[in-house]
Amino acid sequence: MNSKILTVLTHLELLKKTEEYWNVDWNSGQFLHQLVLAKQPHTILEIGTSTGFSAIWMASALPASGKLITIDVSESRHTIAKAAFAESGLTNIRAMLGHAPEVFVDLKNKRFDLIFIDCAKNYYLEFFHYLEPQMNPGCLVVADNMVSHGEYMSEYFAYIRGDTARFVSTLVPIGSGMEMTTVI
Repeated sequence: MNSKILTVLTHLELLKKTEEYWNVDWNSGQFLHQLVLAKQPHTILEIGTSTGFSAIWMASALPASGKLITIDVSESRHTIAKAAFAESGLTNIRAMLGHAPEVFVDLKNKRFDLIFIDCAKNYYLEFFHYLEPQMNPGCLVVADNMVSHGEYMSEYFAYIRGDTARFVSTLVPIGSGMEMTTVI
């Protein structure tokens, strides 16, 4: 990872400490980076951009032909993220503003190799269901905040862990807890 990207990530990490932004922590960002390096997905969808911290970690690990699409509902966070993407020099990120279900309509012809969900917890299962037809075989779905907000996730856990013929899922105790689900 080049120094320009590390400088932007450091700035966003400091910004998180002074404002109310919902970025993953540094270790979780490194973990996502490592996942992308190992999996080498062509298309990533991130739901919940915040300031762009996790998107930069993931996009910087994509293969040359890889693309990352990130969605956020907040105009102020979207503006900060777009500036961070420009400053990082990464050109493989498409930032979309809007409530995810409305943006999904524009993405209906896309297929995904990796999906990162880090948004309002009550939407995780709904978004998973909506995106299932667009998940390539072997798609990895990473859902954040599964430990810190576990009390809101019982239906999500029941669904992804209840169908072992279609999904393999495990909880990784990093950051706020990341549930990693592979679509078989």
